Amino acid sequence: MKSSSTHNSATYSTTAKLFHWMVAALILVQLTLAQLAKWAAQDDNTLERLALLANHKSLGLTVLLLIIVRIGWRLTHRPPALPPHMNRLQRIASHMSHTGLYVLMLAMPLSGLIMSAASAYGLSWFNMFEVPKVLAPNEGLSDAAKNAHELLGYVFIAVIVLHVVAAIYHHLLVKDDILKRMSSRLSIGLFALLVGGLTLSLTPGSGGQDSALESTQDASLTPVTAPRSVKSAASAESWSINHELSFIRFTAEQAGAEFDGEWPQWEANITFSKEPLSIDINVEIEVNKADTSDEERDTTLMDSDWFDATQFPVARFSLDNATRNDDGSYTGPGLLTIKNKTTPVEFNFTIETNNGMHTLTGASQLDRLTLGVGTGEWMDTSWVGQFVGVDVRVVAQ
Repeated sequence: MKSSSTHNSATYSTTAKLFHWMVAALILVQLTLAQLAKWAAQDDNTLERLALLANHKSLGLTVLLLIIVRIGWRLTHRPPALPPHMNRLQRIASHMSHTGLYVLMLAMPLSGLIMSAASAYGLSWFNMFEVPKVLAPNEGLSDAAKNAHELLGYVFIAVIVLHVVAAIYHHLLVKDDILKRMSSRLSIGLFALLVGGLTLSLTPGSGGQDSALESTQDASLTPVTAPRSVKSAASAESWSINHELSFIRFTAEQAGAEFDGEWPQWEANITFSKEPLSIDINVEIEVNKADTSDEERDTTLMDSDWFDATQFPVARFSLDNATRNDDGSYTGPGLLTIKNKTTPVEFNFTIETNNGMHTLTGASQLDRLTLGVGTGEWMDTSWVGQFVGVDVRVVAQ
């Protein structure tokens, strides 16, 4: 009978143990968030799915950086030797499983990062700062990375299960110290604290919205009218718009990262005279044609909480008065009508004329809560920003 000392081996350092259990906790939370996001999608809970995936991505970026640091540590700190009682086949299996874990711990977040970078979605780190985009939107690459990410996920789970089973086998059946040399009360406590704390903090609650947001919603649903001046446009000329050179675009924030969109279908009647100043703008926008380069997001924008495009397919903007600023630009009090609710908005613009061609360039910052766009659970601005920037360029004769 072999002595118990035969099964003894050197223990890992405290730093190595903390790395091991910290990464293990983050990965477990990652897998939990991914599964909860799938269930939220099945329940058609779009906001909860958005929040879960945003936290999943942020935590994935954290895991990637931590794994890089851990690999650097591993390369500069030799791990303790395997117990002498392990045969050659067991040693090969141990090395292969550990190598596989390191490869997967890198490949999983990298594939997720590529998927996000090549999609129409931006990436932020827990809504604190936006991660710079390293790739142009590429649907084919994004889909390929998504498929790889999901496949690697199943392989990762299988390797983790194998790793855990091997550790239990050594601890309960072989009765060596393989498990003990990588664990301590401090590391196990850190593991439990991270799993519990992160799961609770990164899983969105299902409670009601903040009362302040509810009061904002109530106020935003009250129609507002503004006095309109009646101006003569007798001296103004009507514009014939070149739609190929013109656009109405918008920039909004989702999960702490900006995304761009455009309304490609719109019509406008514009008359303008510089001296004396006279301007009249009337625009109709087909909101059901919004294009943000992501089908799921475009579909969500058509819902009743957003533009309610089935009942109100057209938004309208009008402006018949403007003030010339010292720098030659103009500022006008326009009226924006969305979902049969009219709200005053300020529109800043310039008009340049060259060889008979007019170019109007303008911008406005809109508060979607005031406009009544994004109501219900979407009043929570943690996941969809409150303000939307609109950029307009109209080229006409």
